[in-house]
Amino acid sequence: MPFATVLLSASALLAPSEAGSCPIVDIMPEFQSALQQEDLRKFIAGHAALYAPSVMGPNNVDTMARSSLPSIRSRNDDIQRNTAILHERLPAYLHDFAGVFPDFRCNFTIYMMPSFGAFDGAGRFVDGKPAMVLGVDAISALEKSEQLKVFVDHEIFHRYHFQAAGFSDDEGEGATILKALWAEGLATYVSATMNPDRPLADALLVPRDLEAKAQPHIASIAAELRANLGRKDAAVFAKYFEYGSRSASDAKLPWRAGYYAGYLVAKRLAQDSSVQSLAHLRGDDLTARIAAALDELAAGAQP
Repeated sequence: MPFATVLLSASALLAPSEAGSCPIVDIMPEFQSALQQEDLRKFIAGHAALYAPSVMGPNNVDTMARSSLPSIRSRNDDIQRNTAILHERLPAYLHDFAGVFPDFRCNFTIYMMPSFGAFDGAGRFVDGKPAMVLGVDAISALEKSEQLKVFVDHEIFHRYHFQAAGFSDDEGEGATILKALWAEGLATYVSATMNPDRPLADALLVPRDLEAKAQPHIASIAAELRANLGRKDAAVFAKYFEYGSRSASDAKLPWRAGYYAGYLVAKRLAQDSSVQSLAHLRGDDLTARIAAALDELAAGAQP
């Protein structure tokens, strides 16, 4: 890609057992240049694979870029600060992650890019190859610099969880409630435990008061998630996993309460299992353990 900065391949920092290359491609410097020259269309065209519908979704990217520009310009100092931190520290974050999960295979490219608000972090296929894409503009709207490692650990865990057990956060409302709950709940739990010096609010991300607002309702939240565990239900998914959910607001619940419920489920399962073993759980055993944890929470067990 033209003018992209390729950082040290993360494989240079991983132990020999973590075979595979994990290059980090940073196109943010080129974006800053395009921003100053007010020539985003050429920038987007020059990175067509990253701005394809398979990465960005069905919306018109040029329209998204234009509409997000005022917000990007107002936050550009934060965007540049977080770009510099990620540019410098991502290889070390990956190294630390591999220390906790030794069978992690860093066999995908990581792209640092402006997503024009489409995503903060996600797994995608770029030019037909697996990748992790970091929307630095969107990250900077949500994350302060000191929160970045918590966020990155969450996103890397999603990629690892897919390698280990086939779970992914990429299905969205197309996932069963069990898959959404476990993928997001375990990623939240892992990112919290890997960063014990940071508050749980960092791992839960948004809203910042999610725990305080969800905790009084956890019995009813757990009961509804339990009742729909094996279903694919866009309405239930939106209520518990989407930011800005109207149905959650109508029910006087915080947005993304499913993340907190999933975190509590993972925390309960971790009482007698390591995070390494939890990452490999699947099938009937996992379903039974999640169902039992939700039943306990629904019955009034303390979070």
